[in-house]
Amino acid sequence: QGVQDKQVMSDASRSIELHRITGGVHSDSFLMVYLPKEKLLIQTDAFTPGAPNSPPPFAANPNHLNLIDNIERLKLQVERLLPLHGRVVPVGDLYAAAGKAAPARRIAPRLMAISARAGPNSPACRPDTAPCFPRSAGTGRAGPRPVRPGP
Repeated sequence: QGVQDKQVMSDASRSIELHRITGGVHSDSFLMVYLPKEKLLIQTDAFTPGAPNSPPPFAANPNHLNLIDNIERLKLQVERLLPLHGRVVPVGDLYAAAGKAAPARRIAPRLMAISARAGPNSPACRPDTAPCFPRSAGTGRAGPRPVRPGP
């Protein structure tokens, strides 16, 4: 059975979504697999991450941009990518490789409250899941305010 635009397969514990990647230059029958419970997107050839800590490419790859367009069009809540030709990476790696800002992640209010009370050295405060500090003045990034050198 072929997949037109979307096909969902489920059992008692998991749902798996097959989505056609539209608008790409790679293939007209290009598919990606999304596991909503895990917020994991499995794909091949649309994005292969570079080596860890490597700089992003000089120019955005059209396949990367197209994958982002499809994720956003389908409103998939992706946190991690599993490229079949690489390692599992946070979705932010895809956006960085495409030269785009990753979408802001929604953090549960309860988790934000725990993080705000816990402080940066607490196990409840993990930079990959919640902000540990209020936004710094002038930078727009989460983190401690910069320390100014004394006179």
